[in-house]
Amino acid sequence: VVVSEFLVVATSRLVLVIALFLVIERVTRSERAASFATIVYVCSPQFYSFNSAYSYQTVAIAFGAAAVYLLLRAGDGDHRRSWTTLSVLAIAGTTVSHHIVGWITVAFVVVWSIVLQRESRRTPELSTRAIAVREAAVLGVVISAIWTASASGVLFPYVSSIFSNGWNSLEGLVAGRTSHRTLFTSAT
Repeated sequence: VVVSEFLVVATSRLVLVIALFLVIERVTRSERAASFATIVYVCSPQFYSFNSAYSYQTVAIAFGAAAVYLLLRAGDGDHRRSWTTLSVLAIAGTTVSHHIVGWITVAFVVVWSIVLQRESRRTPELSTRAIAVREAAVLGVVISAIWTASASGVLFPYVSSIFSNGWNSLEGLVAGRTSHRTLFTSAT
């Protein structure tokens, strides 16, 4: 069990770091910028606490980052269908691993699809990328909706308590009933 935990976390973190580097490299067209951004992330407390646990979000975040990179590859035009399929599988892996990370990933892909669709009207060379991202967005929404519906009996009581507590905290803050709290520190 311990070896399995180690392998899952190590593999997830490796996929996350590689995908993060590759996405940033593609967006900035700079290996230096990608290296710097990846080093900054790897040195953050987020990487050593939240993304190092043997937990479902560790796997989901890696799947989500991989999905974004695979969609970037799909937009290159070479083997578009294969890269899009792999990306949709990564989105499915994200969704099945962690509902919230899955929906955040799908929302990102939907927004990306809308932006690309608009930009492809002005820049026709973006049309291949727009098609790939649109297909992944539609399938991502369908997969996430089906998975959310199938797990709604467990999911909604869990998520509703989180949102309820958050809403109550926000109301208390706005109404002045909550004492001042320093951001990014534990309440204890």
